[in-house]
Amino acid sequence: MKKLPFNPLPPAMTDRVMPIFLPMGEMFGRAMPGLKENLYQADIDMNTSHFVSTCMAVSFFYAFMVFFMMLFLALAIDLAFLLIGFGFSAMFFFFMLFSTISYPSLQNKKRMRKLEAHLVPALRHLLIEVRSGVPLFQSMMGVTNGYGEVSAEFSKIVTDINTGKSETESINDAARRNSSFRFRRSLWQITNALKSGSDIGDALQAIIDDLSMEQVSAIKKYGQELNPWTMIYMVVAVIIPSLGLTFLVVISAFTGAMMPPTIFPLMLFGLVLFQVFFMNFVKSRRPTI
Repeated sequence: MKKLPFNPLPPAMTDRVMPIFLPMGEMFGRAMPGLKENLYQADIDMNTSHFVSTCMAVSFFYAFMVFFMMLFLALAIDLAFLLIGFGFSAMFFFFMLFSTISYPSLQNKKRMRKLEAHLVPALRHLLIEVRSGVPLFQSMMGVTNGYGEVSAEFSKIVTDINTGKSETESINDAARRNSSFRFRRSLWQITNALKSGSDIGDALQAIIDDLSMEQVSAIKKYGQELNPWTMIYMVVAVIIPSLGLTFLVVISAFTGAMMPPTIFPLMLFGLVLFQVFFMNFVKSRRPTI
């Protein structure tokens, strides 16, 4: 079980405060049917109502801290900060609530990218082992090291088989606890081959071929997407600042008006923010290979 990273409260205090928000947690939990699966795949051992209630308790704690800081400013500087504090605390409460509730989904997406980055090499290793005459169980043991999250999942499969589960049941359990469709589809094809008695090597070869074609298509699509984004980057980061600054200099020369001294730091700060945002955006769009 994983602990919420945003929760600064000790477990005992969380357990005492959480029941206050439980009725609202049950209501919001019913409105989010996909949350239960996200919690299971993120290895968070809570039902939806308890998880949402805990998120509300944590968000209320942060909102109370923000309001306390604004109250201190109101007493020290100006009482007008008190009204601002109410609004800012409410906004911060909903921001933290959205962030904490989204945590399982974000963790699953992060884990999905790690899984898919090592999936094809791991399946190729598995194919070589199976084609060499090694049994599937021994082949899966050979993939339990060197392939990141994929190795971790195959380690769980091997452990489940050692505890008495069948191969198909262990592989299906691994498919259920992962959000990566490519990984789940690969495991489903392996279980179908086991149930039908067909050659597992042929099934693995078909999986690898399909995944390789999808990766090639994703790379081509990513390359096509970069062209318009590169043009937008050139316009926003190069053309607009240079032409805009030149235009301001010309206007100030003709009108005699002085440009505000803060305009240059503000432009520089805006360009840095745009550069960071653009690099993170392009990185998030890059396919996992």
